[in-house]
Amino acid sequence: MWINIMRLCLQKALLIFLCCACSSSDDKVADTRFWKYSEGFSIGDMLDFEQPSLRLQGDTIFVADSALAKVRKIENRWFAGDRVLHIESLKHKTIGRYVAK
Repeated sequence: MWINIMRLCLQKALLIFLCCACSSSDDKVADTRFWKYSEGFSIGDMLDFEQPSLRLQGDTIFVADSALAKVRKIENRWFAGDRVLHIESLKHKTIGRYVAK
């Protein structure tokens, strides 16, 4: 009986840990100055929301006043110790990823 209780506690602790390790964040995209391109859909090699040509309005990313993508989520990766910005192309619905720098 004691082993079953320990096994159940360990399973629940592992499930909670895994859910927290890759959770999304409600943090604002603009809180991170640079986002470096990682994979998929690309707006450019580096996203810098302090540049006048790049603007974030709500969840939509504008480049030179043209809406190009929307923010899907910001992922906090605890093991890697970084944050990943997931965006989606408005035109083709392809996904791209950028890593916070």
